[in-house]
Amino acid sequence: MQRTQIYLSPEQTRRLDASAAAQGVTRSELIREAVDAWLEGQRDPIAERAAPMAAFGLRRMTAMSAKRQRT
Repeated sequence: MQRTQIYLSPEQTRRLDASAAAQGVTRSELIREAVDAWLEGQRDPIAERAAPMAAFGLRRMTAMSAKRQRT
């Protein structure tokens, strides 16, 4: 694991500590779980662009394939 420092407001710290105590885990564990959940919910713009093309059997045109088509 890599160490990362963040600044939290006093209210965020209080609420995070209360939640950690209630769940019997550390503040760090809750933060890691929150980051994982947030990352899982993020969209992947590359995959989103490729999905419609793949549905029609198309592939992204690379600079190399574009050059071959011109010659």
